[in-house]
Amino acid sequence: WGNLGGLLNGSVTLHKGDITDASFVRQTIESVAPSFIFHLAAQSLNGVSTNSPYLTMQVNVQGTLNILEAVKSLPAGSHIRIFNAGSSTVYGKTADEWEGPIPEHAPLQPVTPYGVSKAAQEMLGQQYYHAHKLHVVTGRFFQQVASGGPETLAIQDFAMQIAMIELGVRAEATLSHGNLETLRDMTDV
Repeated sequence: WGNLGGLLNGSVTLHKGDITDASFVRQTIESVAPSFIFHLAAQSLNGVSTNSPYLTMQVNVQGTLNILEAVKSLPAGSHIRIFNAGSSTVYGKTADEWEGPIPEHAPLQPVTPYGVSKAAQEMLGQQYYHAHKLHVVTGRFFQQVASGGPETLAIQDFAMQIAMIELGVRAEATLSHGNLETLRDMTDV
């Protein structure tokens, strides 16, 4: 909630709860009666997914299923549009082998539980579109940037290193980094 404080100015009502709680999700969607759902809830760190695969699947896959089931159960559910936040991690091994920008039709070969969970999330959206006529669209994000993001992400890590250099906390005025040859789309959320 801290990231949003002062930005909303009362124009949006936030509902705090657990995406894995099907009853909470259904009751919230019923009471709000939204026209659009922007599904950004996720356990989104690859490292965490490797150490906690059950948690990752529960939050990402079950959470998505809870939203889809709740919308499906509503009389007006077929009119609600759902944007599902996908991830480039669904490409996994393909990203290492593909020359140039990865097209949407490239094979999905996730290599982490997070990537697998996001592929499953996409497939659930497709299945609910075909079987139940729900309006589900998935956008595959590559790099997301936001204030308050975890320091384990590249942009936040670079910013932290720069701040430490400027404050004199870090003696060496060089940035540690990985492969700078990689090209990525960035989304400011």
